[in-house]
Amino acid sequence: MEVRLARAVKGNEISMNRKPGRPIGGSSEARGRILTEARTRFHTLGYAKTTMRGIANASDVDPALVRYHFGTKKQLFALVLGLAVAPADVLERALDSGSPERMPERLVALVIRSWENRTAIEPLMNLAGAALRDAETMTLFRGYIDEEIVATLESRLTGPGRADRAAAAIEVVVGLVFSRYILQIPSIAQVSAQDAYRRTLPPMRAALLHRLPRS
Repeated sequence: MEVRLARAVKGNEISMNRKPGRPIGGSSEARGRILTEARTRFHTLGYAKTTMRGIANASDVDPALVRYHFGTKKQLFALVLGLAVAPADVLERALDSGSPERMPERLVALVIRSWENRTAIEPLMNLAGAALRDAETMTLFRGYIDEEIVATLESRLTGPGRADRAAAAIEVVVGLVFSRYILQIPSIAQVSAQDAYRRTLPPMRAALLHRLPRS
């Protein structure tokens, strides 16, 4: 039986920050310094070479304070770029909640649920526009997608052709997000979320669960 959209995302709450306990020195002034240094280092060093410890050292705070305010590196990056939803968190939720056989259903459902809300998609539209205008922003976002999305998905797949299958799955996601939410192509954007889920699930299943055909 096909997993319905609502069932596939049951219990989904994607949080940008995790705050287990407040460390010493957690002032709003320190938080501002951290954000400023994070922006500078991400743009100067790129995503891969920027570290949470480096941001903490440049901000003159303990690394625990950076984690307290912003969670993980990928969550801090999403906040620096002004994203309401961190794409890497969507993938992480799909990977960590359920059987591998149901990963396609979870991933498609979570992508749709996460960006169906207008408040979540507008920041992504702004980022897409900025990336098209500014080569540095484009390079930065590419590094994030490659390291936190494609490489993470590849590391969790099993069987042959993992790199190709991970890339194919992300192509499906990017195609869905751009055509439905950013470009808003009428024949794609105007169908219901459930129909978008139904259309997108077969190619996602083909990418994640089967060996891709060779040319």
